[in-house]
Amino acid sequence: MRIFRALEEVPAIFGPSVVSVGNFDGIHWGHQQVLRELVTRARESGSKSVAVTFDPHPLRILRPDAAPKLITPLEQKEALLAQSGLDALLVLPFTRDFSMTTAHDFARNILTEKLHATEVYEGANFHFGHKGQGNVQALTKFGRELGFVVKVYPVMLVRGETVSSSRIRELLAAGNISRTRLRAQVHRSHHQFEPLRRTHTRRRRLHHSHESGRRGIRFRNQCRQATNIRGRDLCH
Repeated sequence: MRIFRALEEVPAIFGPSVVSVGNFDGIHWGHQQVLRELVTRARESGSKSVAVTFDPHPLRILRPDAAPKLITPLEQKEALLAQSGLDALLVLPFTRDFSMTTAHDFARNILTEKLHATEVYEGANFHFGHKGQGNVQALTKFGRELGFVVKVYPVMLVRGETVSSSRIRELLAAGNISRTRLRAQVHRSHHQFEPLRRTHTRRRRLHHSHESGRRGIRFRNQCRQATNIRGRDLCH
């Protein structure tokens, strides 16, 4: 996976691409579903699969007192995203000047002119642009104007729980949530990507090949090095 740490680093001839924009903190099941389908679609269409994220987290610049403690710091997030099979990751430096970018300018300058996006995949609660003025409805409208299609994913529920980075932080902060309930949202986000198993029956344990086992061990070693908000090892 190539990593671009500024918009200027993206080659002029880059693309066409299938893109998802987000903070991707924790790389939870919802993120994984979007990225898995994005990568598959890009390969089918001969496009580049690209994730766009921000550093630091936007709230650290806009509202430092309300900025969340990260589940996965940038270095760990990059390692986890690399496991998804993405072709590239664009890490946009988030500054106050950048925060003034309108939603339309973001769609035109970054998604279209730089990444040459043909498809954009986002969750239903996605917001972007100055003061979060853009949403998936606006993005869809911009797509019709600029030449890309938007696929919107509904909020994912697992056992009645919303799967989101903010919810995972709440569970971690509460401290009285059983590790089984916590693992339902976090555990696989620190391993190689696996098919979702969302049924009301007991999940059967997956049998991995020898190579998958080696990758899992390597990935567990990586995530043990990550810092999380309660100082716990989220791999288990």
